[in-house]
Order: sequence, then structure tokens, then C-alpha cells
Amino acid sequence: MDPTAVIKDEADRLAAVLAATDPRREVPTCPGWTAVDLLWHLTEVHEFWHEVLSSGAMTDEEVGAIEEAKEPRPEDVQRIAARRTAATKNLVEELGRREDTEAAWFWGADHTVGSTRRMQVQEATIHRVDAELTAGQQVTTPSEQVSTAGIDHCIDVMMAEVYAWVPDSAEVERVALAEIGEGRILEISHWWGEGENGADEEFLLGRRLPADADAAELPRAQVTGSVAALNLWLWGRAEALPILSTGAEEISIDGDDEAVAALGRLIEQGLQ
Repeated sequence: MDPTAVIKDEADRLAAVLAATDPRREVPTCPGWTAVDLLWHLTEVHEFWHEVLSSGAMTDEEVGAIEEAKEPRPEDVQRIAARRTAATKNLVEELGRREDTEAAWFWGADHTVGSTRRMQVQEATIHRVDAELTAGQQVTTPSEQVSTAGIDHCIDVMMAEVYAWVPDSAEVERVALAEIGEGRILEISHWWGEGENGADEEFLLGRRLPADADAAELPRAQVTGSVAALNLWLWGRAEALPILSTGAEEISIDGDDEAVAALGRLIEQGLQ
């Protein structure tokens, strides 16, 4: 798999699908968004990450300045489409010049170009799925390589990085385990306490079970399905499973009731 090529191909596919879709149509998997909102989102994401990489930004302050300087959203859909084309081209070219091991700002713990590349593969792929769902089309099944990488990225980055945002004063309790496909054990925890705004909060957390963890007594669930189905389900796109281009898919969730319920709440909660 050429990750940078995947970013371009998926972004171009998203744009092509949305070009033939009523821009006012609602995106079923992104509540509150319309088709043009989805197009704009990918546009500003690609513009942002191109600026982060090309500028050499490494601090939150430098990244904040990039956010402050961004150009406003155009009113015209065609101008947004043109911005998207340029943004994807610039990002892909910048990624093509860079090695994964090079230092670069990222919102998670791994401050490398590779983090951005891996994130943008999933960003473009998942939002392309959103575009096809919005258009009412059959959903092109993501490749096995993209899906496998997506499962790992979802668990190890999108879920696990949330632990860094839990207030120091919060209580955290492990509540369940879930085996996701083969070889991945997801540890589900519950935290509660006072949030940044002073209000009481509670949240479910997920991460890959640490190698040294003693979890023999925790209730356990098992999730089975193809890697494409598991990936789309983890990213909250189970709606695509019945209409995949390679045929309808489904996942199966079995195990202890407590674990199945906790896993369901974690997925319903969505990614942060």
C-alpha cells in the first residue's frame, strides 16, 4: 500500500461523489453536516496539515498561529471544490517529500510525519465512505491493508490518546475487555470526576490492553467480522456494511453481558 496515493485517491473520489450530490443533502454519519460541509471539512483538514508540515511547526503556539491565519470558507461550492483540489495536491506533494520518521507536530504523543500520514489515510477513507452514504450510493469497500491499519490507528491513537486528556483528579476504573478480530484486546475503562469546566463528567475510555496488565477477572466480549467491517464499525460507519461494493457485511458481538454493554456504549460515544 502506498499511503500517500491512498490519500489522493480517496479525496478525489470523495470530491467526485459530492460534485454529483445536492450540496444541501444531510450527511447521515455526521449529524448536522451537509454534503458541502463534508467537502469543506476535508479541504480545511488538508490545508491545515500541509501548513503544519511545510512550515516546520513543532509547538502548540505555532500550530495555533496556523489556525488563526487560515482563509475563511468560501460561499460558493465551486470555489470550495477548487480549494479542495489544491489542498489535496499540496498535502500529497509535501508528504511525498517527507519520511515517516521526520519530526513534525501532531496532536498525539508521536510527533512524526508518519502520524500525519497514517491519520490522513483514515481521514480521507472514512469521509469518502461518508460521501457515498450521503449520495445514497454503494460504498466502495476499503482495502484490507487500509482497514487493518485503520483498526490499529483507531485503537492505538484515536481511543488511546484520550487517556492523556483525563483530569489528574479523575477516578479511572477498568470495566471490561473486548477482543477485536484476531490478536487485539481492547481494554475499556470508565472515568468520572470534575472536568475542565468544573462540571461533573464521566466518559468511557479504550486502549489496547497493556502487556503487563492483570485482567483475568474482567468481563470479556468478542467482536468478529472482516477487517473492513471491523474498521468501519470502530469508526462509527456501520451504516455502510449492508451496501459495500464487495457484498453485504456484518459483525458479531458475543460474550459477557457487562462487556458487550460497555463496548456498545464506547462505540456509541464516538471518537473524540
